[in-house]
Amino acid sequence: MKTKVILMVSVSLICIFLSSCINSNKEEIIQHQFMGYIENTQVNITGRMPGKITAIYVDEGDTVKQGDKIAQLDTRELDANMSALNFQLKNIILNKSRIEHLFKAGALP
Repeated sequence: MKTKVILMVSVSLICIFLSSCINSNKEEIIQHQFMGYIENTQVNITGRMPGKITAIYVDEGDTVKQGDKIAQLDTRELDANMSALNFQLKNIILNKSRIEHLFKAGALP
């Protein structure tokens, strides 16, 4: 009787072992779903005018919105160009008034 019990238990264990081996041959696909948001780590910024940056007003990780001042460009070249254009405008206005005066005087055809 003792041998029959040992034989039955052994057969049962072998059956369990074989059935687990048969199921392990199948590929198991595991899918995970997560909720959250994607954070952008790099943004390319372009300006309307090229130039050298003289000051930066934000740090990495700061939140900015459209219209926020984030950097200062070197304006020395722009200021020099503006002065030259203002000088040319004054010169044009003086020449215009001189030519009008000469035309009224009859010195010009």
